[in-house]
Amino acid sequence: MSDNVEPAQTSSIHRKLMKVMEMIPTIENTGFNSHHKYKYVEEAEILRRLRDVLPQVGLSAYNTEESATVGSGEATVVNHLVITDVDTLESITIVSTGYAKDTQDKAVYKARTGATKYGYLKGFCLPTGDDPEQDSPVQQRPTAARPVAPAVITINSFNGTPDEISEAIFSIHGDSPLTNEKRTGLIRFFNDNHSDVYDEWCKKYEHEPTTVSDALSIIRIVDDPKVHSTHCRQWNSDEVQAVNDLVAKGGTSGI
Repeated sequence: MSDNVEPAQTSSIHRKLMKVMEMIPTIENTGFNSHHKYKYVEEAEILRRLRDVLPQVGLSAYNTEESATVGSGEATVVNHLVITDVDTLESITIVSTGYAKDTQDKAVYKARTGATKYGYLKGFCLPTGDDPEQDSPVQQRPTAARPVAPAVITINSFNGTPDEISEAIFSIHGDSPLTNEKRTGLIRFFNDNHSDVYDEWCKKYEHEPTTVSDALSIIRIVDDPKVHSTHCRQWNSDEVQAVNDLVAKGGTSGI
């Protein structure tokens, strides 16, 4: 056998997908849910970025719905995103699922939006959210945490009922992004111990928990003694005191 073996050639469509990843390093979270206090990526922003880039690299994309199941205010939509190389007609299909609940008649439309959004994000490997390098006006940059000895700050350092402490933390720190360490730890705990609740939450809000308020909402739902509302972030003494002061004043706004 000859030693001069030619390496396998990367297909045209995959080279173009790699180019899209280079041209769109991240998608900004331009949407904001004022009720639950979290940022999210809008479908319009994804489409705007892709429409700028796809014609430049020679790719087209379209969605076709495989199925939609609707009933009792719930809807599940299975979507196929077909990405085609306009030069070679080579194509790949990305299958994604969207789920939504709505008390009115919008469940199927929300599910459809979720399915198409995740198809675009996964099909083109587009990251979203807390990139510290990006300069988005809606992204709140995390402030550097002061070092704290873990043994000093405990649940017992907080005064109040679990609900009072949770509401106070939400009022003060709800918009703060989770640190990578806390986010990874909480997601692992939810997946290992309450996967059904965690999956339903992610489907409902169309993203994984990224902020303190996200984590608090799941912690309150699971109501598990192994995880407390104070586990959502690292603490220093001043921050603990601020939470205790708010609880004492009864000035929480409620989650």
